[in-house]
Amino acid sequence: MKSCERRLNPRYLLPIPLSFRAYELDSADSEISTRTINNSRSGLFLKSPHRLQVGSKLSLNLRVPTEISGSAFSQLRCRGRVVREEVLSDGTSGYGVELEQLASPPYLPGTSEGTWNSSRV
Repeated sequence: MKSCERRLNPRYLLPIPLSFRAYELDSADSEISTRTINNSRSGLFLKSPHRLQVGSKLSLNLRVPTEISGSAFSQLRCRGRVVREEVLSDGTSGYGVELEQLASPPYLPGTSEGTWNSSRV
């Protein structure tokens, strides 16, 4: 029996460096650095050294590679929600994150905030 693929956007197996904050973690003031395992226009899958709960809200900062952005350094800030957890082959946990909001550069001087797009990604 074939599994039903629910994704609307294609996935890309491209590891992108990112940092994130999970609002529910005790260490909410510190950013966690990791990489994506795969990406799409509407979400991503990441590996985390900390356990996240499905439904957790995240603030993410992705460092987009030159091959995609066309510039030497490009950042994308977004907000997302953990929609699934998966135990990976090495015993660690990976998380599917649905992107909910994107911040448009330029970011305000002295902050990491841009103009948030209120529509869903």
